[in-house]
Amino acid sequence: MRSTQPFLVLAIFLSAATPALAGDVECVWAEVPSSQRNRLLDAYVTGGREAMVEALDLRAQLPDFTERCHFPQDPEASRQAGISVGSYAVVQSAARVLEARGGPSWATLLAAWNELAPPDRERMEQFALAASPHPQEMITQWWEIAGPMMARAGWSGDPSEPLTDLYVDIYTSLAVSRASARNW
Repeated sequence: MRSTQPFLVLAIFLSAATPALAGDVECVWAEVPSSQRNRLLDAYVTGGREAMVEALDLRAQLPDFTERCHFPQDPEASRQAGISVGSYAVVQSAARVLEARGGPSWATLLAAWNELAPPDRERMEQFALAASPHPQEMITQWWEIAGPMMARAGWSGDPSEPLTDLYVDIYTSLAVSRASARNW
């Protein structure tokens, strides 16, 4: 039986993930000073996404970062930027951990995502943004797309493998980030 971890990861984002209004999350991430980015990345290594939230709160700085990246300067845009940057920070953090544990590079992970057929990429993004009335069906569909993609990136195919959660974190968070970016 496959792990329910993808659904749990998706559920975490369902309450927070909504389309961004404008801008580019990679631009905003680049505006975060490297010392703060490293603090977030290191927090993920030691305690996951919960530790990231405790390690650094960027809300006060986001208006400055988003202005330079052409986000509208209003509270909703700042909230959306926070969601996008948070998702992107998880992607970058999990990718760093995965590579440190002998997994593939970020370039390989991203290439596997980019090789997905557009309808499959869109379905992954939809899974990240919308709850399903049939959670088990959603998990099955998620694995039908994500499993082969993760295998192309180097995943063994064994859901009980210790690195599986990192792959799931990366691709679920990337789906949130990309789904939001489509509406910018």
